[in-house]
Amino acid sequence: MKKNYLKNILILLFIIIIVICFIKYLRRGHIAKYKIKNDGYTFEIIETRTRNEKKEIDNYYLEISVNNSVFTYELFDEFDSKHKIIKNIYYFRDKNYTCVYPVLYGNYNVDIKCLNGSIYYYYHDLVGKDAKLDEFANSLKRYKLSSYSDIDSKVKNEASIRILTDNLVDSHNVAITTLKGIYSINDHKQIKLFENDIYSRPISIIADDYYLVADYTEKHQFRTFTLIDLSNLKKHEIKSSDYISMNSYIQGVVDGYVYLYDPDNEVQYEVNLSRRKISKVNNKKNKVDFYQNGEWKEISTVKANNIAYFPKNIIVEEFSDYDLVYKYGNKQSGFYYLYEKEDDHYKVYRSPVQNIHAIEYIFDVKDIDSIIYLDDYVYFINDNSIYYYHQTTGVRKIIEYDELKFNDKLIYGVVKVK
Repeated sequence: MKKNYLKNILILLFIIIIVICFIKYLRRGHIAKYKIKNDGYTFEIIETRTRNEKKEIDNYYLEISVNNSVFTYELFDEFDSKHKIIKNIYYFRDKNYTCVYPVLYGNYNVDIKCLNGSIYYYYHDLVGKDAKLDEFANSLKRYKLSSYSDIDSKVKNEASIRILTDNLVDSHNVAITTLKGIYSINDHKQIKLFENDIYSRPISIIADDYYLVADYTEKHQFRTFTLIDLSNLKKHEIKSSDYISMNSYIQGVVDGYVYLYDPDNEVQYEVNLSRRKISKVNNKKNKVDFYQNGEWKEISTVKANNIAYFPKNIIVEEFSDYDLVYKYGNKQSGFYYLYEKEDDHYKVYRSPVQNIHAIEYIFDVKDIDSIIYLDDYVYFINDNSIYYYHQTTGVRKIIEYDELKFNDKLIYGVVKVK
């Protein structure tokens, strides 16, 4: 009896361990390797799902290999936690392009992806450039080119802003500053912060889920910041123990902290947005902390006094041919964004962090300082309009606002709806 009892206990423990390991495996994602055959071609697929990893965004990363070519897709979707989310693949090749069109689980739509030279392009940017490719796209029953067209059937005009409501992303909230405060696009609500029009508010920033602005009712120095939580539009105050010069400037944002430098008093501050606190940075004498290329270093107060913003650009040897490089993500999620100057604009490319050689063209932009990254969305301003790019929609316009063209002091931000 005793031996059977111990045996049952051991079996039960074994089952519990297996269940725990299985649950942990599911929570942390998976790697699946499989093949799909279609129309005489064999596609080898590596599907990597990243989930619940620290500093990573949940995603499926796909590598499709066929005829010595590799096509990648990084998808920020749950797919009901499925394994082997690719159900079929269609293949095209001529003298100009080599392309694949994967059919995915559920109703998730991805574009046809084409390799030309060493750069990948999505078909919605290639329409009309290759008759055979157009014929291939038209033959795909599930493919919908219309998914990559702007929608302007519903328009709202509010606070001199024209909003293309069909193009808004339901899970995002867009906010833009006005002369008296800030306007929440998705909530259709203006938050008034000042009685008089203030055209320039350099000590202000939209970061994470917040809008932070100095007290511009003061002229030479201030002690109070106003903080707007853009997820619920609640207003808070952050008060400094010291007076801060109006000549101060925001250096940048790192890990939820806004770094502010006061050149008149040669003092650096950090503002914790989530805790609504401001404190001095404990700098060494005549030194100021400076964040560059993902690392902290020190610069002199002389350099900081002449304005030293934290650069967004990073240095990556493999991308030395590009004018600017920015990384949004970590090791298992996100992208390197690459900027190539051409006349009066930049051509924008990106590659997944899992494969830096899979460089794809995504759009053109004039004002690179206006770019905002949020998961796999990229927002930007061209002329008087705000757009976003997403691989399932292409470029979509969401806002037309003439002030954007004439007042470069306006800023905007995008946050996730909680």
